[in-house]
Amino acid sequence: MRSEAMQRLDALVGRWRASMHEAWFLPEPDVENAGIVVVDWWSDAFVTFHWHADGADLQMVCGHSGADNSYHALYHDERGTDRLFAMTFDGATWRTDYQLVLERVAA
Repeated sequence: MRSEAMQRLDALVGRWRASMHEAWFLPEPDVENAGIVVVDWWSDAFVTFHWHADGADLQMVCGHSGADNSYHALYHDERGTDRLFAMTFDGATWRTDYQLVLERVAA
């Protein structure tokens, strides 16, 4: 059964055009990285993000901690890089500690 906090993330499920910039972990933070992100449910507990950008495949799993009422995103890419990001979602805006813009792709 999905928690109320996780149910809010259902608004993110779908296919998105994405761009990322000003991220502290990018080799060139001022360069925009664009791609397609597919967001889907993994069981009722997590939301997965599969990002295809510039020949790279990136993955992120997002979940919620009821203990401190916070969302977290665990990231992994093909280089073997793993990171944990804090995130917020208010039902309309998803934020992490880097600039990621999502625009829904028409069905």
